[in-house]
Amino acid sequence: MEFLTIREFSKAPKVALSKLARDGKAVLTNNGKPAAIMLSVDTESFERVFGLVQKIGMADTAAGKTCPAANDG
Repeated sequence: MEFLTIREFSKAPKVALSKLARDGKAVLTNNGKPAAIMLSVDTESFERVFGLVQKIGMADTAAGKTCPAANDG
């Protein structure tokens, strides 16, 4: 799995996206800590993958866990 800093991603998004396409997944870090997970999708897999991500979020909510990113918006 590829680890990318937010700075790397913002300076060279095409490079980051090509790494994502190659590896299928990547973790964005902020100050050395995981901040986001990126998953490679295409038009055919998007709805399935997005549905799975939503289910994970709902399961975490039901378990009393919250997503830190959700609290930032």
